[in-house]
Amino acid sequence: MRAWAKRHLRLLVVLFVVIDVIAVFSVATYRLFVDPHIDPVRRSDAVVVIAGGPLRLQKGIELAREKIAPLLVVSVPHGAWPYGWEAPDICNGAKRPFQVVCFHPKPESTQGEARAVERIAAERHLRSVIVVTSYFHVTRARIEMRRCFHGRLAVIGTPLNNLAKEPFWIALEWPKLLYAETLNRGC
Repeated sequence: MRAWAKRHLRLLVVLFVVIDVIAVFSVATYRLFVDPHIDPVRRSDAVVVIAGGPLRLQKGIELAREKIAPLLVVSVPHGAWPYGWEAPDICNGAKRPFQVVCFHPKPESTQGEARAVERIAAERHLRSVIVVTSYFHVTRARIEMRRCFHGRLAVIGTPLNNLAKEPFWIALEWPKLLYAETLNRGC
């Protein structure tokens, strides 16, 4: 075989490998972060809203109002109240048709939220929870919650209120998922 043919063959092989890697990465990104497995919603002991976008809290309140669960558990990070417009008084103890428990996760991460859910579940004897997060976060939230909470777990997603930011958040999920699956595997 001539030298130019060998070079072209090597280039062709490298090109196919690169295309395959991109294809596998794209399919994995789609399945893990864009269209992840969403658990069916059924009656549970609590609905847990992970801190984040306002649509998460709206969905959690909607589920509690529909009597899917008698308890709404809301993660409230330190600093500015993230739900100022949607529910400025959700944690003030006002009378509602459902109970509300607000907590500050330590550390302020999905792992900290999972630890808090485990603690609240033990205190209140919860056997089933529905976790509400954004679609891009469902996979990692399920992994981290499962490590701490050992009851029946359902994880559902909501869209972002600003879809233009979705590629940014999806890109951040890859390193966070890899970290959770390699270096930070505990509860």
